[in-house]
Amino acid sequence: ATTAFKAGEPVEVKWESGDFWYLATVDRVNKENTYTIRYKDGRTEFHVAESRVRPAPAVDSGPVEVDFGGSGNWLKAKITAKNDDGSVDVIYDEADAVEK
Repeated sequence: ATTAFKAGEPVEVKWESGDFWYLATVDRVNKENTYTIRYKDGRTEFHVAESRVRPAPAVDSGPVEVDFGGSGNWLKAKITAKNDDGSVDVIYDEADAVEK
């Protein structure tokens, strides 16, 4: 079967139990149509389903500050995508997480 991503390709991977997407690279395409993923922080995750993987963002912006989760904790980030509903996706400099 054909997979959507190739080894060495930059991607984002959704955390299994959350709403965050993390920057990563496809380390390996496995036989069962899953991926071995290497995150920017050096961690590796094995057998990641394709449903949790999407292309890395192509949109880039200058630095912005985002009120993380409405907590009053402002973090530096970059806008990576503008969504149809008017929201944006961002990558936090501190955590490399994407929040919509």
